[in-house]
Amino acid sequence: GAISVFGGSPTIEDCDLTSTAGSAVYIQGITAKPVVRNCTIRNCRDSGVMIYESGSGNIEGCRISGNSSSGILIREGGNPEIRDCEIRDMRQFGIVISNNGKGMILRTSVSDCELSGIVVRDGGNPDVRDCQIRNNKQSGVFVLDQGLGTFQNCEIAGNAYAGVTTQAGGNPTVRNCQIRNGKSTGVYVHNLGQGVFTGNTLTGNANSAWTIWYDAGRVTRTGNFPNS
Repeated sequence: GAISVFGGSPTIEDCDLTSTAGSAVYIQGITAKPVVRNCTIRNCRDSGVMIYESGSGNIEGCRISGNSSSGILIREGGNPEIRDCEIRDMRQFGIVISNNGKGMILRTSVSDCELSGIVVRDGGNPDVRDCQIRNNKQSGVFVLDQGLGTFQNCEIAGNAYAGVTTQAGGNPTVRNCQIRNGKSTGVYVHNLGQGVFTGNTLTGNANSAWTIWYDAGRVTRTGNFPNS
């Protein structure tokens, strides 16, 4: 990688970062707490930023694009704060939170990725607020394999698959979001997927607002428009 942080709290600011071998930035370990601010992170062979083994820190105001895997990968207890970033044109996913990763994601746009915008799986549990998740070529938000996560006050729009898909024990909380203008269903739950959906508006989706299959798990809907 261009920069690997194994401990301490360095500030990495106004840099143009890439890697032909892996990720541009690695943040590893519980004492690793950098601030990565106003950087361009692009065209990496792997994810743009990888945060793992309880690494944390802040990713602020960065432009992340064109990476071969995801824009940001959070796993193994990683717990960063990501805010005011633009993540676009990934060859796979925008942000992936897996293997008990966490993280606060604020006011960040995730768009035009070849697969889903935000993926949560394997016990991942992020807090995603005031984000825009748009025009991705699969689902806007995809939660599976016991993934959790809270999505609040987000715009989830124009995605090629469902705005929110949950399956295989995925169980997100989606609250006060605009899920609109998708090319498929607004919310799609199947194969033991679950979820709590409260106060969302689902409009302009090409198929239907909701598709809840017979093999879905517990789905709670309260105060959405429409609610069924």
